[in-house]
Amino acid sequence: MTQLKLLRTAILLVPLFLLATNAAAQQNTKAVIPDWVKMMNDSTVNYFNAVKAFNDFWKNKEKPVEEDEVFESHVKKEKRREILTADAQKYVFEYKKFLNWQRSVLPYVQPDGHILNNDERLRIFEEEQQRRKQSGL
Repeated sequence: MTQLKLLRTAILLVPLFLLATNAAAQQNTKAVIPDWVKMMNDSTVNYFNAVKAFNDFWKNKEKPVEEDEVFESHVKKEKRREILTADAQKYVFEYKKFLNWQRSVLPYVQPDGHILNNDERLRIFEEEQQRRKQSGL
């Protein structure tokens, strides 16, 4: 009977121990997020600083495969370049997201690197509409 109790206790304690160990390991491995990812998500960021951080991060590193490379290799019947490095695999989504962010905010970048927010864009639009009304365009 005591062996049966010992077996039950072991069956209950082993999974609990494994869960506790796994949870502790996940808490200790905090992911280090690159500055350019944080900057891209900050509405007050200086555009030129964000682009510099992005370029510095990817300097001398393999970059992820872009869609145009995939399509060109398919059309030319060439073998597609494979991602080999850990950074290129880990940050592929953020890499493409940054390039999209860069294209989408570029028209709103001021000479000092400030990116116009939605209120500033709306104010400029309304001023332009008012100017056009006054000039008869």
